[in-house]
Amino acid sequence: MWRTSDEWEKIIKEAYTSDLPLKRWCLEHNIKDITFRKARERLLREGKLRFMEEKVLLPIDESRKWVRLPSENIRAILVLEPIRGNLSMESMASIIAFDLDLPLIPGQIFFFIEKKWKQIYALKICKNGYCLFSRKLEYGTFYWPKSHSYARDFMYRYEYDRLLKTIEN
Repeated sequence: MWRTSDEWEKIIKEAYTSDLPLKRWCLEHNIKDITFRKARERLLREGKLRFMEEKVLLPIDESRKWVRLPSENIRAILVLEPIRGNLSMESMASIIAFDLDLPLIPGQIFFFIEKKWKQIYALKICKNGYCLFSRKLEYGTFYWPKSHSYARDFMYRYEYDRLLKTIEN
């Protein structure tokens, strides 16, 4: 099926804002993965996918093991070092308190990533305990600053939004 550039732009934006990994989204919408990727590359070359180029700067300090996420709605901290996937909430809290030397203040959210970059954990500090949220990808990996070979001091807006979706609902 032939589609216009405007239709592809709408399709690509819908795919990136969905909760599904791209391959799964394409499969469920009867779009071949290779067709999707070629359309995305063509539109990026033409400068039509502005939402994919929007960046969220992360104030990364080389001496720190964490970075505060620039968000007006939540107090969120990204823990840069990957963790084992079988850690308990108490273990994550002790990493925050002892390894990172940060206070456990109610309302704060700490994001962790497991070593294979497929699962994110969001530990929310509550008045009388912790609440743990998790998000796991079937395909692909999450971007995480300083842990990937292509480390950078920013996240693309769609990566940042996908991270914050971990704690929604």
